[in-house]
Amino acid sequence: MKTGKSPAEYRFDDSRNLFNATIVGNLLLAVFMAAPNLADFPYSGHVQTSFYTACLAFALQRLYNWGSQKANALILIVYLAACGAEYAIWGLPGSPLSTKEDPYMGKGLFLEIVLWSLPLIYIGLRVLLALPIVLTMISLVPRSS
Repeated sequence: MKTGKSPAEYRFDDSRNLFNATIVGNLLLAVFMAAPNLADFPYSGHVQTSFYTACLAFALQRLYNWGSQKANALILIVYLAACGAEYAIWGLPGSPLSTKEDPYMGKGLFLEIVLWSLPLIYIGLRVLLALPIVLTMISLVPRSS
């Protein structure tokens, strides 16, 4: 008679709950990319992709129990394919912030480097947000009846 969960089952539950980071992360990326001009939301492919990915991930988290290794692999492949398609269709996003308001006033080298690297950070974070799916696949425990 087994009354408690095994450590592997706790690890699986924790990694499944970590998928919420994918939802929140994609929402934050959408907000960050749309923040300078909210009127551009319908026209920005990067904002829409992040927002709709978060919505689909939210629905997936609520409706799917993450019990199938093949389905989890398919979810991971579809997520990474969406990231690749976003890059192929829209390219790197432009920096949402600009230092070009006053050409005579320098903003500093560090700020210029940070603003230049924001699009690369965006793409890196989109790919990194697939990590909870990988962790769920690694910690998947066969359920005994």
